[in-house]
Amino acid sequence: MRTSRTLNQVLLAGSACVALLAAAPAAWSQASFTTVTNPSSVSLTFQTTVLLGDTAILSGFSNPTGAITFTLNGPGGFVGNDTLTVNGNGTYVAPGIQLPTSGPVAGSYSWIVTFGTLSLTEPVTVSAANPSLTTTPSLVGSTLTDSATLFAGYFPTGSIVFTLVGPNNMVDATDTVTVNGNGTYTTPSGFTATMPGTYTWNVMYLTLGDPNNNPAFAGGESVTVGSSVPEPSTWAMMLIGFAGLGFAFRQSRRKVSFA
Repeated sequence: MRTSRTLNQVLLAGSACVALLAAAPAAWSQASFTTVTNPSSVSLTFQTTVLLGDTAILSGFSNPTGAITFTLNGPGGFVGNDTLTVNGNGTYVAPGIQLPTSGPVAGSYSWIVTFGTLSLTEPVTVSAANPSLTTTPSLVGSTLTDSATLFAGYFPTGSIVFTLVGPNNMVDATDTVTVNGNGTYTTPSGFTATMPGTYTWNVMYLTLGDPNNNPAFAGGESVTVGSSVPEPSTWAMMLIGFAGLGFAFRQSRRKVSFA
């Protein structure tokens, strides 16, 4: 009898172990660790700093503790970190990581979110800004100038190139200014018109060395110069006339000196 009872106890204990082992996967399968990026994609914009955030959700764990670590990797070796203390199942929102205002900002980022031995990776895309250009040509006397207003850029750098096309469809002048932020930029020297007709300014914002902004273009701003500006042939005739007057003046002075 004693042997029989002992055997029954062993069988019952074994059955209980099997039941526990069978129930364990079901309990673990209810645990969930998920993340949600906010935002998952964003475009850089006018003088506004960008904040990238992430959220982790714990559910089905048995009284979880510890910490959730949020790591953001980006262009140019950029790394940012946030850490939140875990106190039970729930939603954990990272405060967010602010992106820099210089250096490579636009590009591909990735969140790596870790809780214990669990780790999730999510991508984030940051697109370059799309600045705009507006231009205002000016004519003072026979001098042509132009100004360009750059706006909606993300702390823009680079340069603005002004190109003036004359009535003969040839490039008469090119001026370049260095860009340091949004604002209005003016041709440093301008151009003196040498013939009447229509002059057209074309303006380009070039982003060489600035990956955070896309190029911009503004063209077709025309200024008409009247006929009061002598043509080259007229200039030549005028010079010949001035030379003739000078010669005649010298001759008259010689005659007076002999009198």
